[in-house]
Amino acid sequence: MTVEIGTAANAFDLFEKLRTFLTATLPVNERWQQLYHNPDYTLLVGVFASSGSITLTSNPFIAAATAWSGTTNAQPWTIGIQFDQPVYLTAADITALTNNAQPAVINFQYSDDGINWNTQDSFSGMVALDWTSVAGIKHFNLTGTSANKHKYWRLHIPDSTGTGTESITLNKIVLWQDANPLNVQLRKRLSLKGPGGGSDEIFVNLETDYSVSGDWYNWRLYGATGFIAGNVLDFTTQPGTSLPVGLSLWQASIPYWFIANGRRFMVIAKINTTYQALYAGFILPYATPSQYPYPLMIGGSNAMGSLTDARLRWSSTNDDCRNFYDPGGVDSNMASLTSVTTLYLRFADGSWYPFKNWYTSSSPEASVGNGRNVWPWGPDSAHATAYKNIVTAIDGSYVLFPCIMHVDGANPSPNILGEIHGVFAVTGFGNAAENTTTINGVTYLIIPNVFRTAKERWAAIALE
Repeated sequence: MTVEIGTAANAFDLFEKLRTFLTATLPVNERWQQLYHNPDYTLLVGVFASSGSITLTSNPFIAAATAWSGTTNAQPWTIGIQFDQPVYLTAADITALTNNAQPAVINFQYSDDGINWNTQDSFSGMVALDWTSVAGIKHFNLTGTSANKHKYWRLHIPDSTGTGTESITLNKIVLWQDANPLNVQLRKRLSLKGPGGGSDEIFVNLETDYSVSGDWYNWRLYGATGFIAGNVLDFTTQPGTSLPVGLSLWQASIPYWFIANGRRFMVIAKINTTYQALYAGFILPYATPSQYPYPLMIGGSNAMGSLTDARLRWSSTNDDCRNFYDPGGVDSNMASLTSVTTLYLRFADGSWYPFKNWYTSSSPEASVGNGRNVWPWGPDSAHATAYKNIVTAIDGSYVLFPCIMHVDGANPSPNILGEIHGVFAVTGFGNAAENTTTINGVTYLIIPNVFRTAKERWAAIALE
């Protein structure tokens, strides 16, 4: 196993550092193969319009697009977007409301300061039938190249297909830079295949995810059973994919620890005073390879369900923001395989099962009993209460407890599955974040569960 300790400039820089570590720094026989890599990203940092209502969270440029209407008789209408870095445009898809007036003329304009504008491409002579015949969606091929990059772009619409007394309504605007939809949204993406051992092939997919208005900059991690090159823009369509887990990060300096071998990798990221952890790869199963051929686990620090911005940010204190070794979810439901949590394990039957010890409720640390848990913190409050009594050994040394994944209830059936590789429970008694302890020649990094500093909420990560 190999370890790298360093500091990244931000969440996107950390992404590239991990890619280099896994695909180039590791020993040759343990390197992860890069199946796909999209190195680019853009941040939508501003939207604006000459009339009507538009905000960063409510506009036609985002994935969950909301319609914008230019005010009646307010020609020329303009609606625009600001990126964090200069980009070029090669195409656009615009969806207009078909039972209203639509653009008759569109000028695609750019600016470097948001004040002075130049036209790159113009389209005119459009009539209502041009829009209604294609269900309101029109595609525009643009002439932009990498030599024509700008931060500000807008649609300048001097005329409509109406009589002059109507407003226009645009439902969605997708801007393209070659094959990438810039504003919906262009993420860093990475598909990896780990060598495992013998004939193993371990597939995981990683992408950045962010909200400028919500001030969160995270990663999404997916497990998979294979790779299809044509599905790289949507990791949910890869073979045997899991639900995602998240790693909560930010756009500032990030001290980090990478730990990896050919079977799994981990990331520990320090965000302010919190410690966010990610795991991707095989566990150590209590079974033979023929009995349990693909024990793939993905774990993060944030459940990536339909959550509010506040719960996706690194500063969240909800119980669905817990590191994978003592995982948490959005609710206590253990029957559904789509239950949202910070840890998923692929079972021998090929299904992805969620694990959680705790869930977000009206009171903190509400326990999930008789389900799929990680020992010694789970499966219920009785175990957690007993574990609280653990302190150091008589000689002052620390005792490490393996993180054991197990099923207590009947979903699918009671079982003890295996251990999370290189992760152990340790008491926080007399401990502090980033302390180390050495046992049998192996050094362990001590971290709290995100922000939790009670002595029963700590883990020891093997730095080997």
